[in-house]
Amino acid sequence: MKFPKSRPTIIPFNNLAIPIDKRLTNNTPQFKFKIQNSKLSPVRLFKLALISFLSLALLVTVISMLIPSTVHISKAVNLKAPKDSVLAQLQDAGNWRNWYPGIDTAKPLLVDGVVKGAFFSKDTVNPVMLKLDQVNPTGATALFTGRNMRQVENRWTLIEHPGTDSLTVQWYMDFNLRWYPWEKFASLLFESSYGIKMEQGLNALRDHVQH
Repeated sequence: MKFPKSRPTIIPFNNLAIPIDKRLTNNTPQFKFKIQNSKLSPVRLFKLALISFLSLALLVTVISMLIPSTVHISKAVNLKAPKDSVLAQLQDAGNWRNWYPGIDTAKPLLVDGVVKGAFFSKDTVNPVMLKLDQVNPTGATALFTGRNMRQVENRWTLIEHPGTDSLTVQWYMDFNLRWYPWEKFASLLFESSYGIKMEQGLNALRDHVQH
């Protein structure tokens, strides 16, 4: 026995009546987004740039305060030569051109006709120069001065080793820095810049007195 196939009844959606509570639609909050203008006025940009600059400058200054205001650099060389010949090279500014780096092409500094140092610049008002300051039984002291710089003290000390024919020459450079951040940060390079020149000078001194 066969039953006839039934077709599904299709009910169009437009015939469905779905009750909607108008109170819900009326009370539903309406969200409106307002896009604010993101452009900054020139005055605000200037203030922002000024505050950023001052903050960075303050940070750099604070960090620079952690760097010591006094920098000491020391180099030494061992040599075999008579004590008097070594002291003559250290205490007589006229002999510095035999070993001090760059001084052989500098203009001599004369005091009463005697060489007391050398000029490293052509400025006649406040020149950069190295001048003999004082002599002592074991060495000498010279001051490096010039425009826009604080004086740098150079000290050469001769150290004897009893029972041997060996001597040691110690070269010290003392820098007194101001609080300026650029001076403080520049001092981090003193060892690599001045230290190399000091080693070159001491090696030249050793070669000269041992020749």
